[in-house]
Amino acid sequence: MSGPFDNPDSAHERMRMIPIGDIMAPLAMWVREALCRHALDDAKEPINMVINSNGGDVWESFSVMDAMDTARGLLSGKKAKIHGVVHGMCASAAFTILQYCDVRKMTENSILMAHGVTSMFSGDERTYERNKFLLTHVNTRTSRLYAARTGLPAEDWMKILRDEIPTWYTSEEALKHNLVDEVIPNPVIANAV
Repeated sequence: MSGPFDNPDSAHERMRMIPIGDIMAPLAMWVREALCRHALDDAKEPINMVINSNGGDVWESFSVMDAMDTARGLLSGKKAKIHGVVHGMCASAAFTILQYCDVRKMTENSILMAHGVTSMFSGDERTYERNKFLLTHVNTRTSRLYAARTGLPAEDWMKILRDEIPTWYTSEEALKHNLVDEVIPNPVIANAV
């Protein structure tokens, strides 16, 4: 599958940059391929996942995370890491991908959003029970990931995901709550102070 930035001479390719928009099957497939291509290409430089996304399909985000593990396997013993850099919005399924990156950054102007998984379904009570099981499963998985990255216990994350839909974080709040490792300052504002 070819993606919007597959030209080997493009700046995105030279900079090992993978733009992440809303997480749906075609984009997720292209991201998986790009991660492995970059990992095989040069294991000395970081792979930069540049995120501006409202979120998307949770199962596609998990498949991107699995591809990140494959890329890490290809990078094994090398210095290169997978960097997530937020430019704008990083919400929902994209928030989960960001938390899976080795290094998490966001610009000062950006915002993060986390919420518990949601679903629409039709069917009988058995369908309802099965969907309830899947929703709990996904919230448990993401809670454990967020706990591992932030230090906040998984039980607290489950409460946030279930009770506070959605939860928004400015760059300052994200840094305070260990949701990012670094905030990239806005040079215009920084130089004006």
